[in-house]
Amino acid sequence: MIYIRLWGGLGNQLFQYSFGYAMAQHYKTNLILDTRFYSDEYLKRNKRFTQQQITLLDLPVKYKEVVIDDSYLQKVYMLQGKTLNRIIRVPHQFSIRLNSDLRYFKESRLIFYPDVYKLKEANIYYDGYWQSEKYFLDYRDDLMAQFKRNDSIVNEYCDSHNLHNSSVAIHIRLGDYGTNKKLIPNYNFILKPEYYLRAVEIIKNRVEKPYFYVFSNDLDGAERIFGSSDNFVYVNRDRHMTDLQEFEVMSRCRHHIISNSTYSWWAAWLTEAENHITIAPDITFGNENIIPDRWIKVQAE
Repeated sequence: MIYIRLWGGLGNQLFQYSFGYAMAQHYKTNLILDTRFYSDEYLKRNKRFTQQQITLLDLPVKYKEVVIDDSYLQKVYMLQGKTLNRIIRVPHQFSIRLNSDLRYFKESRLIFYPDVYKLKEANIYYDGYWQSEKYFLDYRDDLMAQFKRNDSIVNEYCDSHNLHNSSVAIHIRLGDYGTNKKLIPNYNFILKPEYYLRAVEIIKNRVEKPYFYVFSNDLDGAERIFGSSDNFVYVNRDRHMTDLQEFEVMSRCRHHIISNSTYSWWAAWLTEAENHITIAPDITFGNENIIPDRWIKVQAE
């Protein structure tokens, strides 16, 4: 049995599920989702996560079974406590057998761990972000099918805007990210407008008559960067779409300019368009292997 801890927003949930799915296929066993992070009890103790929701289960994923018998994982929960968690993150790698039939594997560094394929136990609990396609690229077709819905609102929007031709999704994260890079280097800080403007120029030089679809938690702020020309569309300004529907529209665009965000990373990764272009900032955000080699890295400083 493979257990995977789900935590964070949709982008992180997709990484964690994809990793867990790959491990379940590799070891030819079942996958159980630990969704305790999203319980009222946990969120009350960790108020900075109160906006997080378990969105993954709204998708047609193959594995939806969640942990019910908490007693089996009590030793895991002890290791996830604040004090012990800090200690076990010190080693380059942390893996321990908790009892006769359960091993705990902690991602203590945001790197690719080839050792995950070498464990011999029947039951393994994986705890981490797992933000690299190297873990699950072999199962891309399976995951694409599990992460796509046939949503009527999304279909109508995409058809009416002809997103299948020269559409370019731009994801610009503003209000909910910090601005002080020194406090949070290379992670969760607002990218400078110059990055997006450089990326737009690259697209204009490679795509004939591109139309830019801007996705942001602050569309007014985004419009101050890109202006109000006819080839820029500010998506979901009236907020009639849910976050998941907006994400699905983004994923159906042909090309992508992503921010330092796992949310837009997945929208780009899930595109089915041939000869698509994905532009990403040339910084490390999350895992050092998060940006695929085939994507274009553009200066973000």
